[in-house]
Amino acid sequence: MKGLANLGIAMLLLLTAGLVWFAFQAHGTPSERTAFRETERLQFQVRAMAAAMTAEKNAGRPLPESEEAARKLAKTQGWLGDPPPEPLSYRRIGSDRYEVCADFPMNSELFTRLGGELLRPDLTFNVGRNCFELGAFDDLRG
Repeated sequence: MKGLANLGIAMLLLLTAGLVWFAFQAHGTPSERTAFRETERLQFQVRAMAAAMTAEKNAGRPLPESEEAARKLAKTQGWLGDPPPEPLSYRRIGSDRYEVCADFPMNSELFTRLGGELLRPDLTFNVGRNCFELGAFDDLRG
């Protein structure tokens, strides 16, 4: 009888361990969830910057020359909050092209595995600094 009780306890522990493992696989560890939220926030900011640049070109105006002007424009248009995000940088490449860079805390593979959606399928990223070259009329709406 005692052996049967020990077997039941062992099975219960094994089942609990399996459920915990499954939860981490499906939803990530606490640190992965924190990195996931930060990655979502950064992707929103990249999308907001792209929306501001598209609105500027649609209005017939040139893309901003400097990062400061791009941040001010995006904030004025209501795309970025106050204060403007620091991890985001902007660089004008040409009359209709620019680059937006951000420091991502997780790679795009883990981000999508945990349920995140990329800005576009071709805009993947690694941990650390990543830059995306975009056109003034690129659609990054989610």
